[in-house]
Amino acid sequence: MNRQRMNNPNKKYKELKQKQKARISDLMYRETDRFLQEKKQPPDDTEVVQIAERVYCRIQGLGFWIPYGEVLNEYQKKCPHILQRLQESGLPQHLLPKTAQSKRTQTEKAKRSSSSRTG
Repeated sequence: MNRQRMNNPNKKYKELKQKQKARISDLMYRETDRFLQEKKQPPDDTEVVQIAERVYCRIQGLGFWIPYGEVLNEYQKKCPHILQRLQESGLPQHLLPKTAQSKRTQTEKAKRSSSSRTG
């Protein structure tokens, strides 16, 4: 019974692992932000469905087993909150693209910490 449950491709969203839910939420934020960058307006109902389809395609690429209807329902619930958060403060910090400068500072910090350990 438990083995059958693990291989069930029709999991509910709430049955996913916390890490999987976090990845899906991140995809929802990114796709919504991408839409807002392109269209400069919040999505209407048909565009919400299109965004959910893009998110679902990316989820399939990650190998999560969840039906499209679950993704659509979850996105429809989260969309107003995502839009509000994006308009107030932009993308969450962990989703921002890393710039060359921030990569440089990370490598400098790593060099400093390794040199302080050896010295």
